[in-house]
Amino acid sequence: MSLMRLTRTSFTAVAVLSAALALGGASAASAATHAAQTEPKNLYLYVGNGNGVPQVAPTQIYTADGTIIDEKGEPLPAPYGAAGEKYPGWFWSLSPTGASLGWANLNGTKVIQDVIGAGWAPLPAPYTGSYYFKCLEYLPNPLVNGAENWLRWDSANGKWLAMPLADYGEYCENQ
Repeated sequence: MSLMRLTRTSFTAVAVLSAALALGGASAASAATHAAQTEPKNLYLYVGNGNGVPQVAPTQIYTADGTIIDEKGEPLPAPYGAAGEKYPGWFWSLSPTGASLGWANLNGTKVIQDVIGAGWAPLPAPYTGSYYFKCLEYLPNPLVNGAENWLRWDSANGKWLAMPLADYGEYCENQ
């Protein structure tokens, strides 16, 4: 969600709520419900491998690069973490809109960093009002360089496909 859209949405919600408060309590509840409907109810990720059911915090995501594994609570190996540090698990945010996995594992053999959902689109019923991330990016070799790997969701095949960064605008813009 762009900053301009976020700001516009926030001002709209404040204006609707302010007007409703001036009219009375019952109207305020109705306005609050209306304002809440302008934001995503929930954000989801598809897990890939032909699975068409979106999930809020998948433990595994099957991609063209391999299986991204959420190791939440497991020890983060050196040199990636300090002694006793653990994999953090998923972090979700509606404002700004985001989903990220600070550290993860690729194929059970390689530590990766910053698995981040990018570009969201609306989901059909029964998820009406919710959104899914159309793209993922991650750092495959976080201690060596900052080169990112990009993946895009192919809904026709239910798979995460490799994508060059140059294709970001075509596949990853918010809808």
